[in-house]
Amino acid sequence: KIYEKENLLEIQTNNPELGEHTVTLPCETSGEDLSIVFNYRYLLECLSSFYSEKLLLKFGGENKPLLITGLNDTSFRYLVMPIRDL
Repeated sequence: KIYEKENLLEIQTNNPELGEHTVTLPCETSGEDLSIVFNYRYLLECLSSFYSEKLLLKFGGENKPLLITGLNDTSFRYLVMPIRDL
């Protein structure tokens, strides 16, 4: 699950076998606060494909895809669809 609010990006993971983990990263935000659930495998695949140290994440909304590009290099784009939070 990803929370975006007040210039922070909070990423929470939950695995019944391994437990839970939360990491909070500073970021520049605009727009409304969001809470979105993604399949972590797709996010890992995306992040392992980038060579840029800084990324641009464009959230379309809680039920809309996330677009990820390099901050200074937009030649590679990755689109991730959210999943329903049960």
